[in-house]
Amino acid sequence: MAANLKNTWPAWALLIGNLFWLTPSQAQSPAQEDLTSFAIRRLAQAVIDYSAQIQYCRQQEIVLPPDTFAGLEMSRDEQIAALAYFRNKNDRTCLGQVEEEFLQATLLAREAKLPAYSAKDDPGAEQILTALLSRTLALKRERPYLRLAPALRRQLEALPVLQHNFDPFQSIRSLGLSNADIDDD
Repeated sequence: MAANLKNTWPAWALLIGNLFWLTPSQAQSPAQEDLTSFAIRRLAQAVIDYSAQIQYCRQQEIVLPPDTFAGLEMSRDEQIAALAYFRNKNDRTCLGQVEEEFLQATLLAREAKLPAYSAKDDPGAEQILTALLSRTLALKRERPYLRLAPALRRQLEALPVLQHNFDPFQSIRSLGLSNADIDDD
């Protein structure tokens, strides 16, 4: 999920409503009409499933304890890099195949020329870029993490608490990093 997909689920409800009101144009060929109907159904279901999975992932979040990095020699910037990396990694794991289905449905909607997704309505492919945003963020957050010393990364990866979805803002406060530069994406 380019506006933060995870925080725009009410807008998705409008999108779903609009999808059900769409009807294939009389001027379309039967094959195109079938693609349009299929794309509408698939996108509507993908939006519902993705929204539900995001909600499920958020409900699984914990608050990292203040001693999460105890015993590790880490600067504040290193802690922030680790939090951003694990937040995104765990989120992507939780979203899993549902996120992939949403991306595929978005691509199919563009192919079927659905309103708001067609090249005419969305020349910059903003809908597809929105669907790819979490993947872009993952790559962006991996870079600072990979700059950490390999031994430190192994220690962090061995911490069971970092393998769970966590609330980034409450965890930052818990860890005493409340001025940290981390997004909830």
